[in-house]
Amino acid sequence: MKKFEYLLLVLFLVLTVGCKKDKEEEKIVEHITGTPATMGETGAGGVATASNVTGVSNIEGSVTTTSDGISVITATATVTNPVIKNFITNLPGVTFNGDVATVTDVKIKATSEGFESIKGFDPGIIVKYSSQVGDKYYTKSGNERTVTAVSTTNDYYWDGMNIKVIKVEENIQAKNGLSKVTYWANHKWGMVGLELKFTDGTTAKFPIVLDEHN
Repeated sequence: MKKFEYLLLVLFLVLTVGCKKDKEEEKIVEHITGTPATMGETGAGGVATASNVTGVSNIEGSVTTTSDGISVITATATVTNPVIKNFITNLPGVTFNGDVATVTDVKIKATSEGFESIKGFDPGIIVKYSSQVGDKYYTKSGNERTVTAVSTTNDYYWDGMNIKVIKVEENIQAKNGLSKVTYWANHKWGMVGLELKFTDGTTAKFPIVLDEHN
């Protein structure tokens, strides 16, 4: 089975579950459609780089099963950075053995239309490739993921070339020190970047490169 070093898209997005809002404030959680993408198949590979984040290394994992277009992912990473380690130690779905963090049974749906979180972190659409600036996707907890930029030229440097991207930002309700998550995606290459912003103002950005593409 190929490596699926899907980084903290698996290991850290588990952290983005917000506080449940009152029913009158809840928004409709939509779902993506489209044909299943090869990047979500069992054994699909990819890498994500943590070279700009001190104390995070050896990020690896795999798509263990795929059923009805939903990918089940297990991932591990060595985390020695005390701030990040403290941040994720007591979160649901994350276990530590020494410095090795493991998250299991995370479920993501990847199709020709986009990406959607199913289980393990705040369920809802992460990105739809057809989106326009200002579009919003609502999560199960009531958070908003908002499209803030859509490239019209190849203006995003990624994996040795420039590509068009859709940028999606999600403000978190200051849960466990995390205040914002930003996602970058491309209709051909899938998820290409992830950035975490913490309540102390620091950020950690992770480029993502998947073996498969649409």
